[in-house]
Amino acid sequence: MADGGYESIADARQDAGAYLMSYYDSVRPHQYLDGKTPAATEKSLNQLSKIA
Repeated sequence: MADGGYESIADARQDAGAYLMSYYDSVRPHQYLDGKTPAATEKSLNQLSKIA
């Protein structure tokens, strides 16, 4: 969160989205995904299905 808050809802949404796409999806392991990150799980699924 920005020091002193955000100037607008759009700024807060942008910051929250950046957090989700960086730390939450690529760094933080999830118990539901057997300790893998969402990004790692997506990569594995894409490789299995030959999407990426």
